[in-house]
Amino acid sequence: MATTRRALPAKPRLVWAAVSAALLPWCYANPASADVTANTLPTGGTVVAGSASISRSGSNMEITQSSNSAILNWQTFSIGSNAWVNFIQPSSSAIALNHVLGNKGSEIFGRLTANGQVFLSNPNGVLFAPGASVDVGGLFATTLSIADKDFLAGRYNFYNAGGAGSVINQGNIVTANGYTALAGPQVRNDGIIVARAGTVALAAGDRVSLDMVGNGLIKVSVDQSALNASAINSGRIEADGGNVFLTARSANALLDTVVNNSGVIRANSLVARNGEIVLDGGSTGLVANTGTISVSGVDSGTTGGTVKILGDRVALLPGTQIDASGDSGGGTVLLGGNFHGSGPEQNASVTSVASGARINADAVNSGNGGRVVVWSNGDTLFAGTITARGGALSGNGGFIETSGRHLTIGHGAYVNASAAHGARGKWLLDPTDVDITDATAINTALGGGTDTVVTPETM
Repeated sequence: MATTRRALPAKPRLVWAAVSAALLPWCYANPASADVTANTLPTGGTVVAGSASISRSGSNMEITQSSNSAILNWQTFSIGSNAWVNFIQPSSSAIALNHVLGNKGSEIFGRLTANGQVFLSNPNGVLFAPGASVDVGGLFATTLSIADKDFLAGRYNFYNAGGAGSVINQGNIVTANGYTALAGPQVRNDGIIVARAGTVALAAGDRVSLDMVGNGLIKVSVDQSALNASAINSGRIEADGGNVFLTARSANALLDTVVNNSGVIRANSLVARNGEIVLDGGSTGLVANTGTISVSGVDSGTTGGTVKILGDRVALLPGTQIDASGDSGGGTVLLGGNFHGSGPEQNASVTSVASGARINADAVNSGNGGRVVVWSNGDTLFAGTITARGGALSGNGGFIETSGRHLTIGHGAYVNASAAHGARGKWLLDPTDVDITDATAINTALGGGTDTVVTPETM
């Protein structure tokens, strides 16, 4: 297709201040104080379903579970900095559901270990404090409730029974080859969560369902919105060869940034499995990113994974770094929707990529460059950097789309889908109308081995 380009008078339809103004302060009610001392252990434990025994020795507690599923009720469930709670379970597939019936939040300062899976449900709040060490096969920590009959039947449907608090991690959670899920109206990670080849999920809403996919992976869906719902990461999440999901559904989303990442999220590809990272604010939420997101294929023969950042409004602010590059091929990055606005992904009404935001989907050594889309049904502002280059030894350039009903190419915009030893890639701009406030990007693209296609051609 012949290249068409047109620079119109600057009529900016999307102002950074408007996006920034929507980034309201994060508000979390701290879990109710449990008056935790260094040797605090859970109290009032009774087994109400399945088979398990509870023993205590000094500041250590052991729960020995002999059935595959067990339900334990507790008056309190907190762990002091010198204390250790250990679940001994029949296999890695065994699950212990721990209900907290008292009126104090769970505060974990010490050690929590298990060879199987631990569910902790406390509507008053759950806090993994700085210094907390969690090493379990799988963890589901929530302020939502579940009916015993549903749990025993394998229907992991959780709901807000009234006044559910927040779930916050400031500690160190490791679920090797398993999963970590934090669920409630507000969820936040300020610490470290590691789930190699597994799943990490931060799910915010009043109803959340959990499905066991197998091979360490889970699927978490938010089925009902919550007031002031938010899923936030300012810490570090690692799930190489696995999945990371930050998802929220807010009942008053027009007032909230419902998903925000200012930390590091990594799900780099392994030889056997690519990584995937999804930030999803639903059909009404604002999703913002200033942090680092990586699904790169570092090892020989690996390709980049998939990143999806979706919501009604999507904002990649300065400082954003997204890496979907791979040794043998670039990955896929979807911002505000899928290519041409098609596919099952939620289409944004506004998508912004600020100057200083960078997206890489390059093939490093061999293979084709990746595919990157910046889409909205309304206003799209692109002023960042996107590369989808072919491999240094072989491979074609990738495909980049920046489209919206009203498209603004801002100062600092740059794309590169070139190939050193293959066909150059394409940059598609498909708006109803376009404002080019700085033509450097298009001029650079035209001279740098990237075909620029602007439609409709009658513009």
